[in-house]
Amino acid sequence: VPTTGFGYLDLKALFERSNGTLRPLIAMSLAFSPDAAKYLDVSKLPSVEAISKHLSPSVYSQSVTADGTLIESVGALTFNEVLVGAVGGAVAAAYPMIENALAGGFKLDPSTLLPGPFPAPVSPAAPPAPAGQPDAPSPPSQPPQL
Repeated sequence: VPTTGFGYLDLKALFERSNGTLRPLIAMSLAFSPDAAKYLDVSKLPSVEAISKHLSPSVYSQSVTADGTLIESVGALTFNEVLVGAVGGAVAAAYPMIENALAGGFKLDPSTLLPGPFPAPVSPAAPPAPAGQPDAPSPPSQPPQL
């Protein structure tokens, strides 16, 4: 019985809905990139029904026991596979940005991370005297002449 986490992902419905968006996108990208047509033929991709009949829902559950945390997942894709796919997709999506940042040399500008201008720190002229003690004489402005 899941006590701390539960997840359900209907891969068949997800694939059927996303395929309607992705297939025209692939066709348009091939139209504008003739070199890609050497490697990918959209007309030879299997139909939606041929792929979706192999996809079943994935279920994830997490529970805490006396021995530790128990994570279980069942389905066409397990929790670990979904996690690796999500991280890989995020890295692939961010790769052009990372590559551009590294191509010009990695320059970290703190003003892009921190809001607003910061004033320069001000150092006190003399440290304050401890409470209950008379003020100490100030040091001479010029060294004594010998």
